[in-house]
Order: sequence, then structure tokens, then C-alpha cells
Amino acid sequence: MTLLSCCHCGLCCIEIPCQLAQVFFKIGENTQCPALEETDGLFYCGLIRNTTKYVSELVGGEDRKVKVVK
Repeated sequence: MTLLSCCHCGLCCIEIPCQLAQVFFKIGENTQCPALEETDGLFYCGLIRNTTKYVSELVGGEDRKVKVVK
């Protein structure tokens, strides 16, 4: 498999979400990634850009604090 740099078209994440998204959101390969974010016509990975947002939603909302364990 050859990895190419992202051109921010969103097609990869729409067609087959990455393994991180599949595990994190408990979705299959044929499901659009819920973390796909669009800004000014370009698409980005929300799990990378807004990690806290998605982790907070997973643990019960933005009002809950997320502990980082080192």
C-alpha cells in the first residue's frame, strides 16, 4: 500500500474511514467518518484537529473533564 499526501478532498474518509475512526466510533468500512470536517471547501480529520471535542463527546459531553494519563 502506498500512502499519498492528503489533498483534503474528503473522498478517503467518505469511502473508507481510517482504522482509528472505525474503532473510536464503532463503525464499519462502508460508513462515512463522523469526524470528517469541512472548512472553506477543504476536508480535514476532526480526530486530529479537534481531539478534545470527540473524546469529550465519547465520555459524556463537553461539560465533563477529560483526564490525560501520563
